[in-house]
Amino acid sequence: MRLSSLVFPLLGLALLALVLAQADLAQLLTHVAQVGWRSFALICALFLVYFAADVANWQAALPSLPRTPRWFARLWLVRMIGDAYNNVTPTAALGGEAVKGWLMKRRYDVSWRVTGAGIVIARTSTMFALILFAAIGVLLVWRRPSLDAAQQGYALATFAVLVIATGAIFLVQYLELSSRLARRVGASRWGARLLRVVGAVEDLDRRLVAYYREHRVGLAASIGWALVAWVLGAVEAWLVLHALGLHTSFADVWIMEAFVQTVRAASFFIPAGLGAQEAAIYVMVDWLAGAPAAGFATALVRRAREVLW
Repeated sequence: MRLSSLVFPLLGLALLALVLAQADLAQLLTHVAQVGWRSFALICALFLVYFAADVANWQAALPSLPRTPRWFARLWLVRMIGDAYNNVTPTAALGGEAVKGWLMKRRYDVSWRVTGAGIVIARTSTMFALILFAAIGVLLVWRRPSLDAAQQGYALATFAVLVIATGAIFLVQYLELSSRLARRVGASRWGARLLRVVGAVEDLDRRLVAYYREHRVGLAASIGWALVAWVLGAVEAWLVLHALGLHTSFADVWIMEAFVQTVRAASFFIPAGLGAQEAAIYVMVDWLAGAPAAGFATALVRRAREVLW
């Protein structure tokens, strides 16, 4: 077993334990008890719409597949299985992608390379959409007088890191830097053993660049669906907070969700963002509503929805 298979889950559990140690358990249980079955059912129903937008994002990133309800249903099933695998295994959110590739090949005879390119494009679109979503969050932070300069600076720094990281990921794809590195490795004395890997990397880069240059409408659709999903995530957070008795404005919820999702994206190596997501929600609800126990209750309700799904 790789060291990361233990270290990253343990890191998540440590973060979770740290947040739990700060919470008032009596208030936490009181808040959770306020969420009735109707509210929880509505939260779960909203997630179905969120997931549909996520699937539409992936479908837009696969231009060679038909845009039919049948293929949408197939992608829904494959994505659901792959995402579940990502959430329950310590594979740095990558094991589920291999499962998706295997299912697409085994069930629907779609090549690994087509599926792989679609996954990379969909993830990149999701990050571009997160930049748009987080940018609005930063603007809302600066318009909120109750947040001090340090908190505003932290929000801006987090956003800057997101933009730089996403830009770097896109440039690696668009400039075919992976292919260049693979060719250098291929020219070394070990190159003969890696010819298939070099060929696969070059083919992936060609598919990515071709998509970005020739399918700009599809790329815009992919980013648009991803942005819809982020907004629906904010709506879900708003519903959870209101079910807990916190009548927070949607602007504040947008700020919270932008920060939480940026933190979760940065902690992709922790299975399901365990601990990182809870800590981010805990901090943001404390900052915006002064109710840390409600923050942890919000995190628990969202985790319960994830487990059920």
